[in-house]
Amino acid sequence: METLLLVLVARKAWQAPFNLSNGPSIISLRSVRWRATVPLLLRHDHARRVGEARDFVLVPRHGITCLATIEDQSAARVVRAMLTKDPLALRVSCGFGRTKASRIEHVPEGQVRVVNGRRRAGPIDVHFGLRIDEVSIVPDPRDPATRIFLQPEEARSAREQVAPVALSQVMETP
Repeated sequence: METLLLVLVARKAWQAPFNLSNGPSIISLRSVRWRATVPLLLRHDHARRVGEARDFVLVPRHGITCLATIEDQSAARVVRAMLTKDPLALRVSCGFGRTKASRIEHVPEGQVRVVNGRRRAGPIDVHFGLRIDEVSIVPDPRDPATRIFLQPEEARSAREQVAPVALSQVMETP
C-alpha cells in the first residue's frame, strides 16, 4: 500500500459544474463536511476506485489535508513514478455532494465577500455546507494549487509536522 498526503485547497473561483449555480463559484472550506473515509478514485471514475482518503483536517485560510491510501498496487506504482519524475504531474480534485445544510450565497457585482481567507469580488456564488463524496487523483484539477505529497506509511503519525511544510509550499506557489 502507498500512503500519500493530499492537500486540497480552494484558492481560485471556478465555473460550477453539475448546475450547482449559473456563474463563477467557490466553496467555503470552513463549511465542508466529510465522512470518516471516502473513496479515492482516478479521474472521478467510480469504476476506478484505487483506495480511500481519510483523516481529513481543515487548516484555516489554507485548505484541507487528508491521508490517502492507494490499495491497488499497479496504480500505486504509476502514481509514485509520475510524482517522482514530476511532483506536479498529478493533483487532487474532490467530488462534492449536497447536505441538508447546503446553501448558495450570491455575491452581486460590486460587492466583496471574504471566503477562505481571501477577498472575493462579485459576481460570484459561494457554496456552503457541501460534503466531500470522493477524492480523485487527476492531471488537470479545477484548482491547480492542490498537491499530492508522497509520504511513507510510517510517517502517518507525523502529519502534524509534514502538513504545515506542505501547505507553506502550496501557498508560495503562484
